[in-house]
Amino acid sequence: MKQTRLINNVIGGSYESDVKIAGCAVSQNLYAESVEEASNGFYFTTSLRSVEGERVVLDLSAIPNIDAVGCRGMFVASDNSVFAAFGSCVVRIRKNPITNVYGYETIYSSNTLNLEKVCFAETGGINSHVCWVDGGDIVFAYPLSPEKATGVDLPVRFQTPIRVYKTADEIVQDTEFHVRPTQICSINGCLVINDPDTDTWYYTDAYVLGGTNYTRNVYDLENGNIQYEDGDSYKVKTKEVYLWAEEPSSYTSYLWLDRYSKPRFQTAEYSADKISGMIVCGDLLFVVGEKSMQIYNQEASTDAQGFSSMVFSSVNRNIRDLGTKARDSIVELDGNVIFLGSSARGERSVWMSNGGAPVRISTNVMEREWEGLRLEDAFSFGWMQNGHHFYCITIPAIGKTYCYDFATRQWHNRSTRLQNGTDGAWWVRFAVNLEGDICLGSNKEKVIAVLDKNKYDDFRGEPIIKRRTAPCLTNDFSPFMVNDLLLLWNTGTTNDINNENDARNPVVMLEVSFDGGNTFGPERWGYGGKVGMYSHRTIWYGIGAGNMIVFRFTISDRVNVVITGCKISHTPLSNF
Repeated sequence: MKQTRLINNVIGGSYESDVKIAGCAVSQNLYAESVEEASNGFYFTTSLRSVEGERVVLDLSAIPNIDAVGCRGMFVASDNSVFAAFGSCVVRIRKNPITNVYGYETIYSSNTLNLEKVCFAETGGINSHVCWVDGGDIVFAYPLSPEKATGVDLPVRFQTPIRVYKTADEIVQDTEFHVRPTQICSINGCLVINDPDTDTWYYTDAYVLGGTNYTRNVYDLENGNIQYEDGDSYKVKTKEVYLWAEEPSSYTSYLWLDRYSKPRFQTAEYSADKISGMIVCGDLLFVVGEKSMQIYNQEASTDAQGFSSMVFSSVNRNIRDLGTKARDSIVELDGNVIFLGSSARGERSVWMSNGGAPVRISTNVMEREWEGLRLEDAFSFGWMQNGHHFYCITIPAIGKTYCYDFATRQWHNRSTRLQNGTDGAWWVRFAVNLEGDICLGSNKEKVIAVLDKNKYDDFRGEPIIKRRTAPCLTNDFSPFMVNDLLLLWNTGTTNDINNENDARNPVVMLEVSFDGGNTFGPERWGYGGKVGMYSHRTIWYGIGAGNMIVFRFTISDRVNVVITGCKISHTPLSNF
């Protein structure tokens, strides 16, 4: 007897197993979204939406000395300007709030090309500065109000601290060694940098970098002892120093020293584990090594002279046997720190922590796919859009990008069409929210693009391939005949942006597998209806018979896609 059946499992995330019957579902450039007003009597509680298109807003290929490298870092400052590193230059990007036109100025250029990722942070406070490091022994600082920094070369350069604990090679060479940080953070006005080769990190006094004169007061010491003003045994003698000047005995910029002209630093309290990455989440500082993680908070401390400062403590916040080797996978998003794990507890898995015990969010299928791969060069980024919080991680070894949606707690895949016609990893490496736009950058491209809901192709104008492979459909594993299939999607509203005049009828390709998703049969074509054909039905007849049937839908037209499910009519056959 012929029956009809509504198939809702056509909506969902990606769970593509190497054993297809165990998992063949793929959502490529499609992500799930809840229908928030759905009731029990309503058919659809979830839809599958296509990702937004990409529009170039700035072409930076004309910048001198940009070399062959694209974006090396992006950061949104408190004044809604974007600082971005391109090649050997750092640019400051602004968006005109009236015309929505983007412009930029080059604020730093170097003759030396450094391929390291550039890490940014902002001090906050009066005359806030954006600071950055690139793996060298200089910390750069640029004031958001540069006109106030008269008589100072911009960006201001600060020598990094002398490494407190030297390696054996450095001791043999008898040379002073300034740390070469790859990470910089700002927490409550304190700048924090790492020494990537040790378990030591350095920090400044709160808001020491600010104002307009770049000076501070330190104790005027003699043979290391505090001196007092003449005739006053209580008033401590101080001296004014320039922040960028070096303290003679330590060869370190005064920026990194306390009032006693000693470097402010901290070493791992739990495990001697060299630092992979650092990130601030709320009022916590996450210091992540390859096999451990410590989470610090700040506490006020007062010295013998009554001057207060901030110190760090990680009491009861040490995490055992879990860290990361992929420093660029660490992202703060939605009050959580997410990273690609390493060490005994978390090897090749994605973890999330809001300050408590980390929670694993990657799937078994993903971790099996990463088995045996080099993952140190994996990179991640995140952004918030329309109630979704997306965390994307790209694995260059296999050219694939996975995206986790905190709204649905599901993964999907994102891709960019390559010149050879195949799908590769998504081209994006950096994403920041700027005044309603999601700005995108890539280390391979010299452009800034934004996500555009009214554009349905990528930043080059190439189509974005939208593909959904549904889970395996069975009838208690007894054979059944699928007589026809109806795809439920936004028919009659999918106007192709390149064919608006002739109102092209968008095409969807159906492929069917009768062996659980291992192989697929010939392509079958359906149409979505021209604009205004709201009652049009995308239907295929005479699908075929099997006991493990998988449907795969592919749409390459430049159209917006919203899929809500599919409906089949089928006839049960004899039991097995």
